[in-house]
Amino acid sequence: MSVGGTLVVIFTYCIELVLPEQRLSLQVYANWGTARVILTLVCYFFPDWRHASFVCCLTSLPALLIIIFVYPESPMWLLTKENIEEFKKSQHRIQKISGEDLVELPQIEKQEKVTLKTLWSSSRVLIVFLTLCFSWFTVSVSNFALDLYSPSIIGDFFTNQFAFALILMASKFVMGVIDQAIPQFDRRMLHNYNQLIAAICFGVVAVLLVFNYENIFVLILSIIGLFTVEYTWDACYLVTVESMPTGIRSTALGICSTIARVGMMTAPLLVTLSSFWKPTVYTAMAIFGFVNVVSAWYFLPETKGVDLAEVNLEKSAKISPSESSISV
Repeated sequence: MSVGGTLVVIFTYCIELVLPEQRLSLQVYANWGTARVILTLVCYFFPDWRHASFVCCLTSLPALLIIIFVYPESPMWLLTKENIEEFKKSQHRIQKISGEDLVELPQIEKQEKVTLKTLWSSSRVLIVFLTLCFSWFTVSVSNFALDLYSPSIIGDFFTNQFAFALILMASKFVMGVIDQAIPQFDRRMLHNYNQLIAAICFGVVAVLLVFNYENIFVLILSIIGLFTVEYTWDACYLVTVESMPTGIRSTALGICSTIARVGMMTAPLLVTLSSFWKPTVYTAMAIFGFVNVVSAWYFLPETKGVDLAEVNLEKSAKISPSESSISV
C-alpha cells in the first residue's frame, strides 16, 4: 500500500517541479527499464523475498533522504493552498539548488476549489477520465500478463526478465531523443501509435499460437509489444497529470493507478486460462489494445506543454482531440 501511494505522489511531485519540455524526459530517463534491471539482479542474487525486500529498501533510501532533507514542497501545490509565504520559500529553495536566477511566475487567478465531486459534474472531463482509466487497465493487463507468461516464451524467467529490462531501458532513451528532436511529437502520438503497434503485435502472436507456430517471431513480437506498451503507459501518466487540476491531480492519478492494480490481478487469470487455450493471453491483450486505441483516438486530449498551474476543469473540458496537432 505504501509503495502504491509513493508511486502516485512522487510522479506528480516531480512533474510539478520541472519545465513542460522536461516532463517526458523525466519519465523516460528515470525509467522502469533501469529499475527492472536492478530488481531482476536483486531477485537473482537474493531469491528469498524477505532478503530481496530489504535490499530494495536500501536502494531506495537515498531518494527518501533527498526528498526529506533537500527538495522543497511543490510550489504549485502551495499556490493552490494560497500559502504564499511557503510558496516563496519553496521557490527560493529551488533557486538555490539549481543555481539559476529565479523566474517570476505570472499572476494566476484564484481558482474554484476542485474536488472529486466537481470532477463528476463535467461530462466532458468525466469521459476523458474514464478513457484514461481504461487505458491504465489495458496497459497494466498487457504488461503483467507478458511478465507472467514470459517463461513460456524462452523457458528461463530471469533470462527473459533481464532481456526485457535491457530492451526497455534502451527504448526509453530512444524515446527521450525522439521527444527532443521532433517537437511535433505529442502525447496522443505517444499513446495511440504505440498502443496500435502493441495490439497488432499481440494479435499476430495470437494467430501464430492458434496454429501452434512458435518460433523466434513470437519472442520478437512480444518484445516489440512490451516496449510499445511501456510507451503507452508513459503517455497515461503524463496525460493524467497534465489534464487534471492541481487540487485533485494526485487523487485522479491514484484512482487510475488503482484501476491498473485491477489489471494486474486480471493478468494471472489470463495466464491460467492460457493453459486451456494457449492464445488466451495474446488474444485478450490484442482485444483490450484495439478498444483502447479507438477510445483514446476520440476522447484522449492533447496536453503537451500545458501549464499545470492553470489547469482547471473548465479548460480541461474544452480540450478535444480536434485541438491536437495530430490529424484524426
